[in-house]
Amino acid sequence: MSIRKPRALLTLLVIVSAIEANGSDDWPGYRGPTFDGSAAVSHSSPSPSQSLSVSWRAKVGSGYSGIAIAEEKTVTAFSDGKNDVVIAFDSTSGKELWRVPISSTHKGHDGSHDGPISTPTIHEGKVFALSAFGDLTAMDLLTGKRLWSVNVTKVGGRSPFYGFSASPLVSNGVVVLPIGGENGKSITGFDAQTGKMKWSMGDDMVNYQSPVLMSISGKQRIIAANDKKIFVIDPVTGNNLLEYEHGGDENIAATLVPLPLDQDRLLLRNKRESTDLIKFSVNGQGSLTANKLWSASIFKYSYDPPVYYKGYLYGLNGRILSCVNAESGETKWKSRGVGDGFVILVNGLLVIQTKTGKLHVGSATPEGWKEFDQVTLFKDVSWSEPSYSCGAIFSRSHGEIARLDWNRTAQATAVLKRPISTLPPGSKFAALVEELEKSSEKKTILDRFFSEQKQFPIVQWPDQVIFVYRGPGEDIAFRSEIDGWENEIPMQRVAGTDLFFYTARLEPDARIQYRFVRNFHENIVDAFNPQTSSDRRFSSFAMPGWLEPSHIQEAPESKRGRFESQEIKSRKAASSQAKLEVYLPADYDDLSHAYPVLYVMDSEGARTQSAINHTIDNLGGTRLQTPILVFITELMTSEKPPDPIGGHREEMLEQAKRNSRFLADEIVPFVDSHYRTLKKRQHRAIAGHFERAAEALFIAFENWNLFGGISVQSMWMLNLQDPLRQLITSPNEKPMRIYVDWGTYDERSKSHGWDLREENNRFYAYLKEKGYLPAGGETHEGNGWTSWRNRNDRLLACLFPKEIGR
Repeated sequence: MSIRKPRALLTLLVIVSAIEANGSDDWPGYRGPTFDGSAAVSHSSPSPSQSLSVSWRAKVGSGYSGIAIAEEKTVTAFSDGKNDVVIAFDSTSGKELWRVPISSTHKGHDGSHDGPISTPTIHEGKVFALSAFGDLTAMDLLTGKRLWSVNVTKVGGRSPFYGFSASPLVSNGVVVLPIGGENGKSITGFDAQTGKMKWSMGDDMVNYQSPVLMSISGKQRIIAANDKKIFVIDPVTGNNLLEYEHGGDENIAATLVPLPLDQDRLLLRNKRESTDLIKFSVNGQGSLTANKLWSASIFKYSYDPPVYYKGYLYGLNGRILSCVNAESGETKWKSRGVGDGFVILVNGLLVIQTKTGKLHVGSATPEGWKEFDQVTLFKDVSWSEPSYSCGAIFSRSHGEIARLDWNRTAQATAVLKRPISTLPPGSKFAALVEELEKSSEKKTILDRFFSEQKQFPIVQWPDQVIFVYRGPGEDIAFRSEIDGWENEIPMQRVAGTDLFFYTARLEPDARIQYRFVRNFHENIVDAFNPQTSSDRRFSSFAMPGWLEPSHIQEAPESKRGRFESQEIKSRKAASSQAKLEVYLPADYDDLSHAYPVLYVMDSEGARTQSAINHTIDNLGGTRLQTPILVFITELMTSEKPPDPIGGHREEMLEQAKRNSRFLADEIVPFVDSHYRTLKKRQHRAIAGHFERAAEALFIAFENWNLFGGISVQSMWMLNLQDPLRQLITSPNEKPMRIYVDWGTYDERSKSHGWDLREENNRFYAYLKEKGYLPAGGETHEGNGWTSWRNRNDRLLACLFPKEIGR
């Protein structure tokens, strides 16, 4: 007697068999086989009792590309210094099989690294890769043979500021890419066999998002997140099934990659302060709808989407690993045990590659972070999520790619333990900690110590500092200019007490800002240190060798000048207008002589925090000429000015040109006609700080016939670097008094590839190469008005020395 199995069951068995036969453990592209950062494990499943070791390594170059794995081939993309290339390795041995150039090298700029950004996708024996210049290329997986290539800008694509980054999605014979084209070309489908465009749809801007596949009511759909909308697309026809306005913040939504969950739910990390969960439904008319289930302050300040496992979400909230209940959006736990990086899920384990080159493995459980293994992998920065295939983890940095196996011993790997903050040997504080560890009267000992200690932080001369916190809180971290503001370093707790400490080494004349982070989110100043920044958001600390300058103190009333407010509306451009705060020296109304003028491009706080008017009151007429100050507090020459740090280079240049024309043609003449000013260029200068510095420098050299001096401090020049270098010729052609300074502890981000200290050092050297003799240089301070204002005297003496004739 035979038993006939239902056709549906037979079909399911055939599908399952086919998946297992073809390797269901493949990781065919960005975010894995199911687009949710999780591995489809069918065999060789790792377990917490196993440890990882490296079985092979290979050299690669800079690039953000992740790793795609299929058919025992491991594929990634990087820059070899000349070209951006796609490379394939044998997954087992690590032997290079082929490499194919897909474009010239995409040079990093404005805080980015060289190389491709998109992760290749492997599908049915082909590799599909997108260069940062928009070259979509198909290659044969076995041989690397180029099958076709099309540049998406030729079919209407618009390149984002940092280049094209979307990872190709392949479905039903179509390669789907968000290309940001106008007139219905936001999302485009290309024929996987020929590269010809099959369909396009949508009107919305695209930046660094990647589409995903998701099952909605049992049907596969393409989910494309753009700057303002979520598009739900039929993968067969390319038809738009739903447009959902997600309401995300501009800069955050630019990197939005949705996370598909069960029950037709989709997680959107779309806002600066919160993340949304939405649910798709089919209404009575058969149309698709979307409704928000909740919005919660989770998974902020991270480019990496979280993962989902058994009702809980796991991901980075800033640099804090967090577990969140997917039903409510409530945070279950937080841990500093990992750091900033990229998370995937393998058989109930979280595998996290950090940007600092470490790999962490721990259990995905709402009970708390429990780490089972930690491996130091790379010296280079890593900006790619790891991948999993056939029992192994594959990971890469800007210099290497590696395969790690569970219970393999081909190569030993170091396990990194959290560094313990070391105390200066023989110091009073070290003796305190030792006494506390031995005593049961800890509170009494601490109370006595804090009553006797008169100064915090505690200095161990000549170069060691102990920062201390005492008070409520389970987790206290240290953020400062010493380590860079992007880093939150756990402070060490003395067991059984409410005392936490962190030690650092500083130059004897250093001055820095810092603050504590309590319980992962609360930024607080040091309660034992009364010194704060000028805006009172940070604690301020100076080593004994640093002396506060007296010139920034308010002068006696008889020597103080006064402010006047002015508004200018352009006669030449309707959208151009400016607000000025003009500072007139104390003797302006009593004397009849004319004054030099300093124009200040007013970044946040210049008018209220720079204290440069105090310096003029105190030193004007003695060590330097007494100038009129013109703070340009608002300058509008377009309806929507570009972001001064992350804006498009072309937009920044056009904005600088518009501002330059408005300043030269209308603002300077206005000031000269309303006030007694010296009209020669040597009596006119301009100053800018941080994000306004490069613009000020551009204006000065663009109008060198108007300005004889320029001052920049902690200059963020990345956006205008090339145009500036073209403008700066030589002192014979464009004579200019130049002041440039920056701090040893200035703004920087190792993971993002920028450092204002290095940038300003190079620019200072470039000015000297051109024949200029800039004043200023590096100081042992940081960024912001609390630091910049200390050099007001040097700045003004450079721009308006007493010896300049009238």
